[in-house]
Amino acid sequence: MEEPGSITQLITRAQAGDELALSALWERYFHRLVGLARKKLNKQFVRDADGEDAALSAMASFWAGLQAEKFHDLKSRDNLWRLLVVITTRKAADYGTRSKAQKRGAGRVVGEAGIRGRHTIEEIVGNGPTPEFEAESQECLEQLLEQLDEDHREVAVMKLEGWKNREIAAERRCPLRRVERQLKAVRLTWSETAFNP
Repeated sequence: MEEPGSITQLITRAQAGDELALSALWERYFHRLVGLARKKLNKQFVRDADGEDAALSAMASFWAGLQAEKFHDLKSRDNLWRLLVVITTRKAADYGTRSKAQKRGAGRVVGEAGIRGRHTIEEIVGNGPTPEFEAESQECLEQLLEQLDEDHREVAVMKLEGWKNREIAAERRCPLRRVERQLKAVRLTWSETAFNP
């Protein structure tokens, strides 16, 4: 049974940069956020979307905001839960929109002539990531992957490539639960890295 005020204490410690408090908050809320994200994605009829991705993104945004001291009204478990629900709901909506657009053309496949009325091709191409950003992202990913042993690295790469947990288990001929444990270990390793740059 949880002590009264323990979530409030974890929030205070997390805001001060306590990694153990951040891990405890992760353990407490992550699975609930996965369930919430899945419900939101199902309402959008995104059948193949993985709520875990939206929840991971939400937790990453929460931690980044916490480090940047953006959440001044975060004083209680109710405030924390409301904040996490809002972030997760937005991430699920974004994920669902992107998933539909990528897989189905969002119902509108437009030629260059149709695009020109709104934007030039140069404007669209120019809005992509810069080569410097791509190189930095690749370097960051390589550093994260180097922290993992070969087995965990392979599972992490498959997940990053968009494989579902069941697909990873089938491909690797191992139980689904093992894949889930490995991904949890990867998330924990990487979340620790986020607070120890």
